[in-house]
Amino acid sequence: DTLCKGSCDELAVRSSLTDFYAACSAELTSKPLQEVLLTYDVLYSLVPFRKAVCAKNDGGSYCLLQSGASSNDASMGQYLTQPSKRADDTTYTTPNATTFRSSNILYLFLNSTAPSSELCTPCTNSIMSSYLQFESTMPYALGLGQSPLMYGQSALYNGIKGTCGDSFLSSAVKNVGGISG
Repeated sequence: DTLCKGSCDELAVRSSLTDFYAACSAELTSKPLQEVLLTYDVLYSLVPFRKAVCAKNDGGSYCLLQSGASSNDASMGQYLTQPSKRADDTTYTTPNATTFRSSNILYLFLNSTAPSSELCTPCTNSIMSSYLQFESTMPYALGLGQSPLMYGQSALYNGIKGTCGDSFLSSAVKNVGGISG
């Protein structure tokens, strides 16, 4: 509740993303460095992930509490981050991109091959809308296929359309100007 009642300056995040891309474009595109890509992803995902975490179902309960993040996944916490070392041997912690990708953590564990009872819900619509809305105002600079953390979004989107029908996400897509890829 505290996280969801607080505010986040989306304009400041967008401005920081623009500045980050301008300062590190080579490390993000022509000579990509995994640490730089991961840092960009973390900053990029802040706004939509917060909105996804705060999404509620029609009954007013948080979708996160109904998602694949059940008690069986509680042990996953230890796999969410990984230690890394800089050239000067300074240790720092980064998100474990493998775990984020394989579990679709940013999409609250939604899976593109899940049954309709899990995919075709108001929560799924809200979660995907969180990302589609942010991406419509701040496109992901490298394309989601290059994202260490959000790589699975295209497959998830296509899985939702295939399972729930083309019209299921139509309100989300319509709200962001008709993007569908």
